[in-house]
Amino acid sequence: MMRGRVKRSLSIGLCATVLLCGRVGFSGGSGVADPVAHSLARAIVYALYAGMLAAYSQSLSAKEFHATLRREFHPALPTLRFEGGYHRDLKNRHHAYTLNVTGGYLFLAGQVDWATYFQNPLNDLRVLSPRLLFRAAPNRFMEIDLALGAKVVRGVQHYTGFETGLPLYFFLGKHAIIDLQSYWTFVGGTPLIDGSIGITGKWKPIGLRAGYRVLDIKNTTLHGPTVGLVTQW
Repeated sequence: MMRGRVKRSLSIGLCATVLLCGRVGFSGGSGVADPVAHSLARAIVYALYAGMLAAYSQSLSAKEFHATLRREFHPALPTLRFEGGYHRDLKNRHHAYTLNVTGGYLFLAGQVDWATYFQNPLNDLRVLSPRLLFRAAPNRFMEIDLALGAKVVRGVQHYTGFETGLPLYFFLGKHAIIDLQSYWTFVGGTPLIDGSIGITGKWKPIGLRAGYRVLDIKNTTLHGPTVGLVTQW
């Protein structure tokens, strides 16, 4: 009975945190404070709410649930994840090296995404995205995250703004993951879009990801294939 009360308390606390962050994240600036944005925010919060309750409704404590995922090398809710990759821009024939680092415990994690696009020695483009992730795995086939953070762009154009995102992961067993990642940053009411789709083949802690990424930064659009080496636990 005590364990059940603890689970319910954790669920309520986590959901309240997500609800608060969802309201804050979608209320700053005229570009996002509209009925469509608020409807999207509510949908995200409800999905995360359902996911957290589903996970905690199992007969496992948080510690046992975490240990089960890691023992099985399941890709959901990683404690540590590193991805180093390469992105080729097809439009301008630029190329970039990327690094994504995630660390957390179950439903709460931090993430840093970094990319450097080499154009010429005086005109490199650097994109840094520190994020806080609220993660939910309603079942063993899907994970949905709410990302809140910042986007820092340095190059010929300099931009810094609040970023929000909704990464989705679909697990085809333990060895294949399809991800759909979308992030929006609003600078002066104009969105900067960072999106990608990818598939990862994974064996225990090691994997290889191939995908396609699009960066729309004001008057510059970079898009092309990506490939990267992944390790996670």
